Amino acid sequence: MAKNRFQGVASVEDDDFKRAFIDGNLVIDCSEIRLVQLGADPPIEYVSAGSIEVGANRGVVVRLVAVRSQSDAYDPIKFLRRLSSHRPGVIVPDDHYYRLEAKDVAGLSAPIQY
Repeated sequence: MAKNRFQGVASVEDDDFKRAFIDGNLVIDCSEIRLVQLGADPPIEYVSAGSIEVGANRGVVVRLVAVRSQSDAYDPIKFLRRLSSHRPGVIVPDDHYYRLEAKDVAGLSAPIQY
């Protein structure tokens, strides 16, 4: 199934835009996507060009390939410990969340916090 790529300003009043969203084929090409870790000092940041796919049933999928941050040395044991540190009934700390900032190829930007 072909994806509908939108560049620049698209309106929710646009029938092609709505159909692409409902069908799960809406793709927004981005010149820059930035993921910034919350609650960490300094935060880990990943930056790359990529795309955001949006659909009524699938939600949001962000695709980017970013070089590992200098502040995020590869440590598989630390990663596994972090995954196993969650406990039922305990709020997940802020440093497990990221803010997504995206700039599409037309230069429009939108910050999203997860």
